[in-house]
Amino acid sequence: MVSKWEMVKLGDVCEVTSSKRIFENEYTLEGIPFYRTKEIVELSKRKAISTNLFISLEKYNNIKDKFGVPDVGDVLISAVGTIGTVWIVPNEKSFYFKDGNILWIKKSLYFEPQYLQFILKVLVRKNIANLSIGSAYNALTIVKLKNLEVPLPPLDVQKKIAQTLDVAAELIALRKRQLAELDNLIKATFYDMFGDPVINEKMWSLDEIGNLGECNSGGTPTRGNPSYFLGDIDWYSAGELNQRYLIQSKEKLTIDAIKNSSAKIFKKRSMLIGMYDTAAFKLGILTKDSASNQACANINVNTNLVNIEWLYDCAQIMRPFFLTSRRGIRQKNLNLGMIKRFKIPLPPLTLQNQFAEIVTKIEEQKALVQKAIDESQYLFDSLMSEYFE
Repeated sequence: MVSKWEMVKLGDVCEVTSSKRIFENEYTLEGIPFYRTKEIVELSKRKAISTNLFISLEKYNNIKDKFGVPDVGDVLISAVGTIGTVWIVPNEKSFYFKDGNILWIKKSLYFEPQYLQFILKVLVRKNIANLSIGSAYNALTIVKLKNLEVPLPPLDVQKKIAQTLDVAAELIALRKRQLAELDNLIKATFYDMFGDPVINEKMWSLDEIGNLGECNSGGTPTRGNPSYFLGDIDWYSAGELNQRYLIQSKEKLTIDAIKNSSAKIFKKRSMLIGMYDTAAFKLGILTKDSASNQACANINVNTNLVNIEWLYDCAQIMRPFFLTSRRGIRQKNLNLGMIKRFKIPLPPLTLQNQFAEIVTKIEEQKALVQKAIDESQYLFDSLMSEYFE
């Protein structure tokens, strides 16, 4: 479909620029909000944000009078770090943004902003290797963005495409909000039944995690033997502990890899716990016998003492408290001994089991919502391919 439309360089039909540089000594404690990449990413998700950076109204007005500031319908795109996040300025609320980190495409007579938003998401992602400069970090430049070739259908066609994609995107966003609400329901149920585990206002008895089951750490076979990584045993890294249930790892091991290394097979329904850096105390419950690298600890709980579903939520809620124990200068880590010594409140097993039954029902609802998200995402991706690829 794209082949039917004229391809133009973005810089030939739009003014592509960035902001005027603001030096650190020009930041103020209040005034006009000053956005960086992270704020643009959050705004693109339609989330409320708070920024701790501002510039003075006097500085803002000076820039506005001399150079102009973003207006309703202008498009901002992240250019450093998370490249290609696109946000349309929705209203006349005053703000300014960091030069270089964010590029500014001023509203054009040739493009509907919503259409431009979708096309940029596709083309920047598709051409990221060619668009970003080679340096210590990837960055999108004004020159590269100006030279990006984009399809230019008639405005009425742009409107129809944008409306169709907007409906599909909003449906996905709605279902993701439903998923988040179900997660919040689990947390609210936990607090209602057990109170805050950090404060332990219900005065449950305390016990160390190491006393609740068998605790071990994983290992990594030598990369010098590639055949070790051609098996069917799931082998997780700490960076993969991003959901309650761990279903499939990125890499897999053979039984020989397990036998000839410090890697171990951990039992189904045991829980992995990340130990290093940003993955510290991330959690995941194994859905089948699996292994992990040395950045993960594992606890196979004594089911006469603790329910794994309850332990997962208790540990999730206590994570910020446990992270204060991390040690290190360049990289703050936990270790197996520290995790085993962490204390948690331990309510009666019957109460834990009641909570686990509630969680199971909520997780069933989450699975249905996730299936709907996957189907909606497939529809959205198909539409994007039809229009732009």
